[in-house]
Parts: sequence; structure tokens; C-alpha cells
Amino acid sequence: MPYAPNYMMDEEQKKKAAEGGGVNISGVGGSDFSTGVPGQEAGTASKDKKSSGQYANIQSYLDANKYQADTMGSTIAGNVENKAQDATNKINSFQAKAPEVKAYDPNEAYKNLGSLTDEQKNTYRAQKDTGGYSGPATVDQVEGYGDTQKAASEASGLVKNTGNEYGQQQLLKDTYKRPDYTAGQNKLDQVLLQNSPGSKAALQNVSNKYAGLDSLFNDANTKVGDSIKTATGQALANKQAITTAEKDQWDNLINPISERAKQQTAANQALIDRANADFYDGNDTLSEELLAQLGLSEGQNLFNLNLDLGGYLKTDATPVGMDNAATADERSKYQALADLVSDKSRTQLTKDGKAINAISLNKDKFNKDYQAQSDAYNSAYAQSTADAQGKMDAYLQQGLANMATPWGEAMYGIDGALIRNRGDLERDAQSRYPGYLAELQAAANNQFKIDRKIKKG
Repeated sequence: MPYAPNYMMDEEQKKKAAEGGGVNISGVGGSDFSTGVPGQEAGTASKDKKSSGQYANIQSYLDANKYQADTMGSTIAGNVENKAQDATNKINSFQAKAPEVKAYDPNEAYKNLGSLTDEQKNTYRAQKDTGGYSGPATVDQVEGYGDTQKAASEASGLVKNTGNEYGQQQLLKDTYKRPDYTAGQNKLDQVLLQNSPGSKAALQNVSNKYAGLDSLFNDANTKVGDSIKTATGQALANKQAITTAEKDQWDNLINPISERAKQQTAANQALIDRANADFYDGNDTLSEELLAQLGLSEGQNLFNLNLDLGGYLKTDATPVGMDNAATADERSKYQALADLVSDKSRTQLTKDGKAINAISLNKDKFNKDYQAQSDAYNSAYAQSTADAQGKMDAYLQQGLANMATPWGEAMYGIDGALIRNRGDLERDAQSRYPGYLAELQAAANNQFKIDRKIKKG
């Protein structure tokens, strides 16, 4: 046969060829031998026309070249199987690239704000950006698609060729690429393939084994394409879920603070109004609320301090903002949420907000004035002792002077007692000291309004 000349046959093949009355077909002229039907007689060729390079009939040719036909069939079948198996592997590898995107619940991240790991934060941010999928949008964009499609198409064509006359002829041409390989030789080789049991079985086996190669690729193509659509849809759903969940998180955090700020603004103004009414009514009576707010206490001396005009009450009617109304927990959650969602525009709440005190006491001024009054009172009260002694001494000196006058030999002193000598006068003067002291102390108390105290009402 064309791909295996006579000198390549083994002894058994040569013997069979000799018994058949001829040698390898490659020496037969195209017009002397019919090859249309496997096993036919010489037909138009003369049965007696036997010479070197000719066979008496096709069956003897087939019998003589059975081994070589089986080898040729096995070789072609092996080549086709290699291509088909390679295509199958590529299809399986391609199908394995079908994406899978699971639903993502951002609430799991929100539950652990402030304690999320960097990995958890990055997962959330990636889900927010991509929804969990950033792969190809269509099946033809999947890595390896073109190579797989080409391999599947080529291999499927080869498999189909194993089952028909024309296809087998093409497989022979592809397998034994020789410039001097004639159409007649190609046809004879195809007859050998088709009529050799071993060759026929090898080709039939590979044809049966890979008959579904087209369907295998189409199924993989459909599965990957459907998976991409599903993944794209789920990714979009994940992104939308995060968008909605983020808005809910901000609304649920910010709206109550904003509403509380409005309420506190109104409450502060009402407190200022009550404070003004209490502080400036002139009766030194302050409500328990005002006492607590200002740090004052019931029964505290006021001396001569003028609450009405002293400028001690400070009021601040500035509208309360969110940063003034938020609690420490709310600030912490706000900062953690802004960090998680990577939103640098979230600056409504600072880490340490300052509350607005609607009313307060100008403590520096109040304490300074209070201390001055207290010091002055203590000084006056202490001076009363010396002043009482002075009054007593003055009384004694006046009494002594009176006793020195002609008519002063006898005089009436305290309680109408007759004072006849200096000793009685001194005793009388000393008895007056407590009265002098009490009088002067009362004058100090009255001067500094020692009985004026803050009342609660």
C-alpha cells in the first residue's frame, strides 16, 4: 500500500502477498484495477493479467495487507483520540471556570462594627465594588474560550471523519502527508481501513467514545454562559443590597440624633426661659433643676451678691447640632461605619463632640465676688471683738472722768446700782462688753446680710 512499500512488510505479509499472486499495490496502474467495492473481482482487469505489483482481486489485496491496515487504523484512531481527549480536557477545564457568586449579607459586617478584621473590611469593600464578581460579561470572554472552541471543533470533525468514506480519506491525507500520495492510493488505503476488522474496530471505538464531543462543548458553553448571567445578576443584587443596607445604617444612626438635636434645641430655650425667671425674680429662690445645672446648693450664703445684676448667669441659645447631641456610642459607631464604607465625606460627627450648655454659672466671677464678700464679712466680724473692747474702755474712761467731778462722788451704773468707787466702775464696764460685742456682730451680720441664703423652690 502507498504508505508501506513491499520492502517494509514482514515475512508473513510477504508470503501472503506471494500467495495472492502479486506484490504491493503501489505498482498497479490506475486503469487496470477497480477499487470501488471492497472484495470485488478484478472486473475490467483481466484475471489472467497477473504480474509484479498486481493482485488478482481486491480481497487478496485486503488479506495481504490486513496487518498494515490494522496498524494504519490504530495510528489514525490514536491520533484522533489524542485530539479528542485534548479537546475533552480543554472543555472540562473551560467548564470548571463557570463562576459562582453567593448572596452577600452586609448586616453581618454591621453587627461587628468596631471589631472587624482587615480581611472582613476588604471583603465588604470588594462586595460593594463588584458584588463578588468581576469576571467576563459573556462566555466568549472567558479565558481559553477560543482555544477550547477550536480544539472541540477540530476534534469533533476528526471524530466524525472516522465514520465515513470521505472522512477516512481525509484522515489518511492528514496522517500521511506525502507529495506523491495519489487519489488512487488514498482510495485504496481507505478501502483497507474500512475492510480491516482491526482498523474498522479502532475507528469505530473512537467514533463511539467521542460521538458526543459537540454536545459536550455546547453543554459546557451553555453552563458557563448561564453561570455568568447568574453571577452577574447575583453580583448586581449584592451591590444593590449593600447600597440599600448602607443607607439604612446611616438613616438609623443619623436620623435619631438629628431629631434629638431639634428636641434639645427647644428644651434648651425653655430651660433658659425658666432660668431667667428664677434667677432674676429677686427672691433668691432657685429650682432644683437650676441648682443642679449651676452647681449651687440650697442654704449657700449670698451676702450682698446681686444675682439680678451680677452677670453670673450665662445662657447659650445656639441651636443644637448633631455633633452636640450624639452620644459616645453613636460617635464610635459613626466612625467605624465611615471607615468600613470608606466614606471620607462623613464628617457630621467628630470623635469628641462638645455639648451645648444652655445655662451655666460664671463661676470665676461668682467665686471671686463671693470670696470678697466672705473675706469682708469675716474681717468685720473679727473686728467686732476689738470694737467691743474699745467701747468698753471708752465707757470706763468716761466713768472715771465723771467720778472726778464734784458731783461725781456717787453715780449710778448698770442696773441702777450705785457706783461709789473705781472697782464698781470697772465691773460695770466689763458687764457691758457682751452687749457691745453682740451689737457689733449683729451690725456686721446685717451689713453683709448673713441670713441671706439660697432657697430651693
